[in-house]
Amino acid sequence: MTTLDPYRPEDLAAAEALYWSAVRFTVGQVFGADPAVADEYRRDLSDAPPFERALALHDHPLDVAAALTGKSVTSERMKTYDHAFPAYRVGELLPVDDRPAHVERTSEILSSARRDDRAPMVTVATLNRFMGELGYQRLAVFAGVASYVLERKAWKRPLPRRLDMETLPGLTADREEVYGLDRALNVLNGLQEYARRRKPSSSIVFRIEKMKARLQRQS
Repeated sequence: MTTLDPYRPEDLAAAEALYWSAVRFTVGQVFGADPAVADEYRRDLSDAPPFERALALHDHPLDVAAALTGKSVTSERMKTYDHAFPAYRVGELLPVDDRPAHVERTSEILSSARRDDRAPMVTVATLNRFMGELGYQRLAVFAGVASYVLERKAWKRPLPRRLDMETLPGLTADREEVYGLDRALNVLNGLQEYARRRKPSSSIVFRIEKMKARLQRQS
């Protein structure tokens, strides 16, 4: 498999052309939405550094289309996509070489601290409300990974555009989706630190501090 050098313009342009044609098709033909939203997303990324643009190519077109349209990835949509792109699977896009140390994976935002099995439970509905205050869509599952995706209108905030949770939510006896309070606070702590590193004076930093106190009072 060929390695993509993001600092060779001709290589990056060729990889982007292939990738964005897949995203545009997926939005229009698989999700039945206006492909213009894919074009807008691509334009938003056009001013990003080459390495960040190359990293974007590792997001599966199905996941990107789901985030852009607000629709879920169903088995029927996966079949439609696989029929159109039989050779493409997650992780088969060109890998990026020489990852700079200053580029942070969103998966590294969350602490790896041991879970507290005695922590009270927080419903996903409650966590969705808190994350919604920051500009995130409701928790969604993409290819077996539970993720929060930042609404496009909130992209200027010093927050990651996608945050993958450590695990899928648990289920209570009443089939209610829940996370432990420690895990919910882990999310807010991680986002707060992420925002602080990028813009220490951002109101997001102070807002999250208040949100953490509210969440603990409600639990």
